Amino acid sequence: MEMEKRNLALVKKFVEMHDGRVWVESKLWGGS
Repeated sequence: MEMEKRNLALVKKFVEMHDGRVWVESKLWGGS
């Protein structure tokens, strides 16, 4: 459980670093 919280915190921080954009967006939608 503690590890999951840590991972979520890292993901949240990473997203915030990129102005809230999800970095895999182009892959998910087959774009660019």
